[in-house]
Amino acid sequence: MADGAGESELHAAHVVVEFRFAPEHVEAAIEAGLTPAAGTAGPPLFSDLLRALLAGPAGEWDEPASVDATRHALHELLGARADEALGGRAQWQSCSSFSSHAGEVAVASESQLRQLTWDVHRAFAEPLVPFLPTIRPAIGAAVVCAGPVEARRRAMTAVAQSRLLGEPCVIGRAQEIDLLTDLRCRRSTLLSEVVLHLAAGPASVLACAVDGVPPDAEPRQVEAVARGVARLLEQRAGTTLFTTVPRSFHAVVPWPAEQATRTAEDVRAAVAAYRGYAFNLDDIIWEYPALSDTVRVSVGVASGAPGDDAAGLLAAADAALAEAAADGDRVVVASV
Repeated sequence: MADGAGESELHAAHVVVEFRFAPEHVEAAIEAGLTPAAGTAGPPLFSDLLRALLAGPAGEWDEPASVDATRHALHELLGARADEALGGRAQWQSCSSFSSHAGEVAVASESQLRQLTWDVHRAFAEPLVPFLPTIRPAIGAAVVCAGPVEARRRAMTAVAQSRLLGEPCVIGRAQEIDLLTDLRCRRSTLLSEVVLHLAAGPASVLACAVDGVPPDAEPRQVEAVARGVARLLEQRAGTTLFTTVPRSFHAVVPWPAEQATRTAEDVRAAVAAYRGYAFNLDDIIWEYPALSDTVRVSVGVASGAPGDDAAGLLAAADAALAEAAADGDRVVVASV
């Protein structure tokens, strides 16, 4: 689900609630009478003498089965409490052989999903029964925005982070780093960067789009272009870049419009003259000099001052970029 999605639209979300029992939890559950003291599975069909020789008294055969039955009972009781915390809204799929309950619930926003996971977390503040140690779950969740498989992966990663970091619940989101260029790729983070710059003084946003990559280019060529253009822009802007859309980059700089425009022109000229597109894998280098004949960039520039709307400034830069890219290989400065 994209940042700022409409509150009225419902989205499917995956919720994973993971429980881990310590031996004292199981022992306390047996003492509390959550399961029968005897196991559900009978001892092997050996003679009493052989059984005593191999494993001692018959009661010792019952103990592992009793533990398994207790774990199963705890699993079901904890899952029922999680379901109750969500008001019965989730469709759960769980198995006592595993430590997790996985469910799907419809939410209107990521903030609502976070509220639901907190409701589940608070539901386990008290033990199931008196004198039973409290069992606090690790909770992970993710909105289905890039397909159910990706959402499940994010939810499972989130529950692992919840367990590792000791946080009550974690919302799995899109990855923060673009795997192609190693640049930050979340627009919400980019917007936060614009907000910080405007709070400190005049700021400009440079939005840059790459053109001229052959449609039949190999993945190595695409990466060579992306990393080459990013390096040129980063060198001239002197700041960390963002790539929220393939083959496009944003740079947020603490400069007025004149300086930002000069830098944009420098970047455009530098890309036109660049001859270093190459792909390096384990010190094996593929060079693509022919790409220098076709690869060009268009740049949109928008500038603002403290008090200006950050989202509006970012939108103005994107609009200027769209105008520049319509003709290609030019710089357009937004009037804001």
